[in-house]
Amino acid sequence: MTNRLPLYTAITSLLLAASPAYPDLILNGDFTDNGTYGQLPTTNITHWTTWGASGWYQNDIDSDASIKFWFYDTGAYQNHDAMENQVFQYSVQARTPSGDQLAGMEGYLKAEFFDSSDTRISEYVVDTFTPSDPADTWVQLSGLATAPVGTAYGRIVLGLRDDGTPDNESGALYFDDASVIPEPSAAALLALGAMGVLTARQRRRR
Repeated sequence: MTNRLPLYTAITSLLLAASPAYPDLILNGDFTDNGTYGQLPTTNITHWTTWGASGWYQNDIDSDASIKFWFYDTGAYQNHDAMENQVFQYSVQARTPSGDQLAGMEGYLKAEFFDSSDTRISEYVVDTFTPSDPADTWVQLSGLATAPVGTAYGRIVLGLRDDGTPDNESGALYFDDASVIPEPSAAALLALGAMGVLTARQRRRR
């Protein structure tokens, strides 16, 4: 009888490796780390890079730290580890207040990927917050993005853009709880592929 224990052990190890609790790659995704509240860019948000001055880092929503943008000349981003063909789940919470409801603009959650020479090789808006979304409640924006061939690192980007309507741009949007998590299903597929290779090799040895 063929001893299948080494094969089963290898398969089990692959499955266990393919299904851990994958860590969030974003640092200070809830914006609570060692920050000093104030208008951008006069204040820094730990681990984040911002541009523009149409925004605040503050805690006036739910007494919880968040970032607020009111025009599309301002945004924030953070780089994260990535390799080509990796799949990532991007996510962030967004909220517009009824007293200053977003109009003429939409919030975006974007994934960008760069090569080793810091050239952007791909960008993808994975989800948006539009003026038709409800006010005074946190709405989760999320989606998957795959790192293209040549990727050295990825980037999550938060901001506003013109929504293409004739409305005058007004209102504000808050962001909180940003995250980028490697997609477990991608690792599981790799494990299943490896299982097929191991099984084929086992059969050839019989």
